[in-house]
Amino acid sequence: MTGPKWIPPVAIFAILWHLVGIAVFLISLITTREALLEAGTSPLQVAYIFQTPLWAKLANAVAVFAGLAASIYFLVRRRLAYYLFSVALLGILVVMVDALLRGGFSVMGPVNNGISMAVIIIGLGLFWLAHRAHLAGHLS
Repeated sequence: MTGPKWIPPVAIFAILWHLVGIAVFLISLITTREALLEAGTSPLQVAYIFQTPLWAKLANAVAVFAGLAASIYFLVRRRLAYYLFSVALLGILVVMVDALLRGGFSVMGPVNNGISMAVIIIGLGLFWLAHRAHLAGHLS
């Protein structure tokens, strides 16, 4: 199916973005308190990271893995991309709710807040672009 020329570059960017997200997620699962402290993470931040509830970790997994799948489906112009980007966006929002409830934005600091804003903006953007392509009939 042919369609707008912006879909492949956006999809490739999204694939790379989600691969980075998956790498960060997997590293967060295997890292130790000692490694974080040695890297300069404050004890308060380490405590915050290790007190992340299972439901927030699962939401993070859903966000990055559904996002990667959505990105691949978007590249091949399949309608499932729109629905998977919806699921990924929901996962992102759940992770952000966790951060709000636990005071994560004040604990983790401005760099992480910037990353969180980028995650939200890119998640919303990918969802919107897939929605737009879906409504225009560019996804089969």
